[in-house]
Amino acid sequence: MTANVSKVARALSGNKQLEVAREGKHADLSSLRKSWPSPFVARQEIKNFCGGMISGKYVANLDSRGLGPPGRIKVGRKVAYPVDALIQWLEERSTVENAK
Repeated sequence: MTANVSKVARALSGNKQLEVAREGKHADLSSLRKSWPSPFVARQEIKNFCGGMISGKYVANLDSRGLGPPGRIKVGRKVAYPVDALIQWLEERSTVENAK
């Protein structure tokens, strides 16, 4: 699934610190790091972490195909990702379209 940047921009429009690159570039989502209290994001919290632009279930499906964020940590049945790795993965999957 290719990230639809206009949806991403709308989902994150409440985050005034979001810096958007020029059209055709990746979105800069580094401001998400500042608002998260932990160095890890539980898979079930990914939707909250990124403003609803991607769900934990979708990431689980990508993980099963080897396409999920790197650095997955598993404790029992719970899965989490390092914040920096998750942000980088989200940025790599995003593009900015029709930035104004």
